Amino acid sequence: MSLGPKITFFSRYETFFNRNQSLFSPLLDNLKISVADFLKILGDRRLISGQFISGDQQEMSKAKRQKIQIKVRTRNRTQKCGSMKLNGGLKMKVLITVIFLVLALLLMDGQKPDPKNRLLTTGECIGCYLENADLQGLDLREVNLENANLKHANLHETNLSKANLKNVNLGKARLTEAQLKEANLSGANLFEANLSESNLEQSILRKANLTNANLYKSIVINADIQQALLTGSKLSYANLAGANLEKSDLSANDECPTMLVKVNLKKANLKEANLQGAWLVKAQLIEANLQGTNLKYANLKNANLAGANLNKSQLDHAILEQVNFCGTIMENGAVSVKGCSVKKINGFPSINNRKHYPVNRYFD
Repeated sequence: MSLGPKITFFSRYETFFNRNQSLFSPLLDNLKISVADFLKILGDRRLISGQFISGDQQEMSKAKRQKIQIKVRTRNRTQKCGSMKLNGGLKMKVLITVIFLVLALLLMDGQKPDPKNRLLTTGECIGCYLENADLQGLDLREVNLENANLKHANLHETNLSKANLKNVNLGKARLTEAQLKEANLSGANLFEANLSESNLEQSILRKANLTNANLYKSIVINADIQQALLTGSKLSYANLAGANLEKSDLSANDECPTMLVKVNLKKANLKEANLQGAWLVKAQLIEANLQGTNLKYANLKNANLAGANLNKSQLDHAILEQVNFCGTIMENGAVSVKGCSVKKINGFPSINNRKHYPVNRYFD
């Protein structure tokens, strides 16, 4: 390494030290070195691999400096250095002071700006700590907040369309009326988050934790909510039309989402969920777990319940026109073949293959 970069490195801090002497004076006092002496040493010498060279050597050519550098490195630490003699004790004090000074300045130079300012200026704050942050009403479209901590944050009416919110902690955050269209919230923690009246259209919520979240009147049209945890979430009047909730868990849900038109709930866990009065027109409920589910007054017209488990569910006054119940375990425990044909339907056996079903009661 050449001498030039080393000299430049120390020179850039001389002005800073002059402006901030009060910050470093206590350190120099402890080492019993005056500010004036230290400034003289710092101004007339440059640290190179633990050694000093004189200021007039700085003006030499690059090749000459390199030669001097090699010679300086081989000198005995007790020898003269330029025109100035430093005894061992003083030299050690100066060396320690310089090291501490450089470390302090590097830490100050490398200090990160406030996470909120960083987010607003760069549009990126990966892994940032923004707990309890007030981001209400801000335009944060397409920002990158992956792995950030936004617990208890205020994001009311904030625009987060197309934002990267993968694995973000939004536990108990306020996201009321927020714009989250096409946002990526896969793996996000939304435990007890308030998403009422928010727009989650076409958003990605794969494996997200929405336990006890409030999605009242939210728009979740065509969203990808596969394998998400929605236990105890409040979905009343939410619009999940076309949403994909395959293998998601909506068990023990005491609220009812009214609009579930064309929703994909294949293999979803809806055990003991309250879906009273829900619109499940053309919904895909293949192999869904609906044990003990409240489906009173629900509209299931043209829904596909092939292979679903409706044991102990409540279907009073439900609209069941043109529903496919092929292989469905009904509320009384019997298996239905209604909707089955000679050919397989979505991979399920026809009525000629009843032996494949685990129970021995069937009805049409």
